[in-house]
Amino acid sequence: MKSEKKKADQYEEDLEKEEKVLEGIRDSLKGFFFLFFFLVDRALIRSSDKTQVFHDQIEQKQKELQPWKTKINQKQAEIDIKASERDMLVKKAEAIKQACSEAQDALEKSRSDRKSKVCVPNNVKMRSPDQASRSGNSKISNIASSHFNRTPKVPNKEYRYGPV
Repeated sequence: MKSEKKKADQYEEDLEKEEKVLEGIRDSLKGFFFLFFFLVDRALIRSSDKTQVFHDQIEQKQKELQPWKTKINQKQAEIDIKASERDMLVKKAEAIKQACSEAQDALEKSRSDRKSKVCVPNNVKMRSPDQASRSGNSKISNIASSHFNRTPKVPNKEYRYGPV
């Protein structure tokens, strides 16, 4: 029994030694994890600090450029309005040109129609009413004189304004 008691005491001493070693390992791991997490945290903070500087600079530049952006947007809106007005004027000018060419064609057509209706042969001479009466052709003279000496018919005042 004594020998077994010695063995039990020996095992207890070995157990205490092993527990101290285990506790040392735990402490060293705690330090390692603390150091590891500290370094990782610091690295993350540093990287965000580095980019934060750039973000701050970008925000500052955007604030400085904001009045210019509003001016640019206003000018762009004016340009868009002027461009649409120009397009409308171009369409209007094209419509006027087309209407003018159509009017010219209609005028030429009416002139050619009038010429074809009043076609005078080359061997017939046109005479004034005085020449026709001298030649003795009274019927032609009466028609011609009535045509050349005709006064335009103007309605009297009563017709225009009612009874006076």
